[in-house]
Amino acid sequence: MAGRDCGVVCAACANGVAARTPDVRGRADASVAMPGFAERTEDWMAAFDCFVSPARAEPFGLVLLEAMQAGLPILATATEGARHLARSIGTPLVALSDVPSLARALTAVRAQRPPRRHYAMDAFRVEAKTAELEAYYGAVRARLGLPDR
Repeated sequence: MAGRDCGVVCAACANGVAARTPDVRGRADASVAMPGFAERTEDWMAAFDCFVSPARAEPFGLVLLEAMQAGLPILATATEGARHLARSIGTPLVALSDVPSLARALTAVRAQRPPRRHYAMDAFRVEAKTAELEAYYGAVRARLGLPDR
């Protein structure tokens, strides 16, 4: 797509070393915004049509949860975090470092223009996770023969 007007504007909201490397900025097309760390990711997410995570490593996937909260269609590589959330994401993950497959998936997303969607987020809310942790530690305490608190 480089060198052609494909009507796509990207935003790289990375906070890692790559986002601060002048060489990365120099190689990116002028239509790629690189704002760096964003205090209010929901503002960026509201402007997106789709969320793409081409990451080679994403251990937890908080950014994917943020995209889900915004209702964005998600295209992601099969990182640890994306695999953990794959059922909830509901779209096939792209193999890590498979650039041709990622390019095909991006082309398909652009052609389909998938609508925003509703993700079941209740299981990821702090209240649900707190209950899971309490149940887990309660079971550990019971196995060890420790009294309930």
